[in-house]
Amino acid sequence: MAEIFSPQQLMVAIGRFDPSVEPIPLRIERTRGRRNRVKSSDGFVMYDLRSHLNRRLSFDWDDTSSWAGFEPGIRTIYGVPFDLIDPDFNGGRICVRDADLDLRISGSHLFALVGEVEEGGKIILSGPKGKTEIDLQRGIPVLKGWPPCMKWHLDLVEAPLKGEFDRLEISGGSLFALTTFAGPKDRIERSLEAIREKEREVAAEMKSVEKLLELKPLLDGLSGKVAVMPFPKNWNPYSSPIIRMINKAGLMDHFALLTPQQFVDPSTSIPTRRSSGPSRRSSRSRRRGISDGGR
Repeated sequence: MAEIFSPQQLMVAIGRFDPSVEPIPLRIERTRGRRNRVKSSDGFVMYDLRSHLNRRLSFDWDDTSSWAGFEPGIRTIYGVPFDLIDPDFNGGRICVRDADLDLRISGSHLFALVGEVEEGGKIILSGPKGKTEIDLQRGIPVLKGWPPCMKWHLDLVEAPLKGEFDRLEISGGSLFALTTFAGPKDRIERSLEAIREKEREVAAEMKSVEKLLELKPLLDGLSGKVAVMPFPKNWNPYSSPIIRMINKAGLMDHFALLTPQQFVDPSTSIPTRRSSGPSRRSSRSRRRGISDGGR
């Protein structure tokens, strides 16, 4: 162990070290406690929703429907900053659902991170000059649970704003973070274009999912009888676009994803091994019999 002293710092090193390498400064990079409303230099305003949150969620890793792996803090998505609340500093509450909020909102664009969206989910903004309704179902997925078996995801919803609002009502969905933009238009154009591109991609995926869902009645009768062969080089099967699409359609329960060990293990119940059709050997025997009989 070596100690290096200087008028500005003390560095303690254990094992080999290179004194010429600049040490990492000891400072707090991100806080997870309470913050006031934060206004960035780029024209974004992140709203502090802590006093409005009314919903607690499970973070049990043994439950694939839980929110295990959710990471709070400041997250920047498509250039837009969001403040995801840490439930450990807010009595376990992490989002707000089906509620009316007294919240002063202004700007040219609104961005919201929402989850658990149901059919008909929406945000309604009310102000002196009227109301603005935002459909939550048109959000694009931006944060997802990992590994892929975790089902939670957060969607980004964007909407243009006109005027000022003093009330927000959310129904059929959970609001996790809210940000508005009030800066110059040219600073937001790249973010909006990236969001539009993702919206087009999601729309194309939804068409493919709808096609897959047409197969559900057939798969219901084959559930448990369809095996997927192992992927080469032990790749994660969820890296396959086809598997991801099946998962999005909610049809993965009908398929068995085999490991290489299961595939070569004779004791593993694989649909092809339970086939009642003739074996290759019996087919060859019949062919020989026909050939012998013809001599």
